[in-house]
Amino acid sequence: MITYAAIVAGFSALPGPAVLLTTARSVSSGTRAGVATSLGIAAGDFLHTVLAVLGVSAILMASAVAFTIMKYMGAAYLIYLGLRAILGPTHSFELPAEGRISPRVAFKQGCSVKL
Repeated sequence: MITYAAIVAGFSALPGPAVLLTTARSVSSGTRAGVATSLGIAAGDFLHTVLAVLGVSAILMASAVAFTIMKYMGAAYLIYLGLRAILGPTHSFELPAEGRISPRVAFKQGCSVKL
């Protein structure tokens, strides 16, 4: 029981992907991008909730075909991101001013973290 409590306490102290993305965007692109990322995360949460209320989650759970399609779409997207990271240009540790992202892009990334 003590081991379980220690593991749960450790996991609850770790930041999730939303916190890590917001921190990274704030540090690399400034306060406006960080706030836009946070707003995007909130919008993604809201959209996810609306879709769940409308029954999209129930449809995916009830239909094996729909769930399989969503699963393969997610895997294809992860493969795309991996290939883009591997084949894309390499960047130095210092981010130049033109490498900063706009608040609009930060908002879109925030939305995608939650969907």
